[in-house]
Amino acid sequence: MRMALYHLEDCAQCEMARLALAVERIGYESLLIDPADRSEVQRISGQRRVPVLVDTDGSVFVEAPRILRHLAAGQGARLLPGGRRDQTLTWVLVERADERLAPLCHSLGRRIDAAGTPLGEDELRAVRRRLGDELAVIEGVLERGPFLFGDHPTVADVAVHAMLNRLSEDEVQRILTDHAWLARWYGLVLQAAGRGA
Repeated sequence: MRMALYHLEDCAQCEMARLALAVERIGYESLLIDPADRSEVQRISGQRRVPVLVDTDGSVFVEAPRILRHLAAGQGARLLPGGRRDQTLTWVLVERADERLAPLCHSLGRRIDAAGTPLGEDELRAVRRRLGDELAVIEGVLERGPFLFGDHPTVADVAVHAMLNRLSEDEVQRILTDHAWLARWYGLVLQAAGRGA
């Protein structure tokens, strides 16, 4: 049985799973789900959330954090750094990406606030400022090496990169222009995932 990933195209959590699989060079069957019809996901996992990973042994993992933990625990996996301290900090950054970056990238990417109200130019500038503050923290970590924790991408790199992918190309370029360390890192993650530079 081949590993299978049930996912949506426009979904940061799904992008985390896809990117982690790509970084680990794990082949899988990509099963794109119609957002209006999640019956197959419900049949496989007993619920409607995505992503859902079905491993080669039939084990089912729902949502990106569980999928990332499963992939990071795999034999020969490189999604976690070596030291326990850095491993813990890696998971802290994954959580920070989900709790802080995700809402900011969602608002900026869709140009709406949390309630779905369109953002004006002043609000967009405020979101960009808050996102810049978050990215400055991440950039400080990048001063230690090419990736957030060492010489290869970890689940933290995957999570942060997936959130930034929620933005338009113009927004990503604006961010990368303002953050040199982040620009270098962004291209390295793409290379590690086999997606070009």
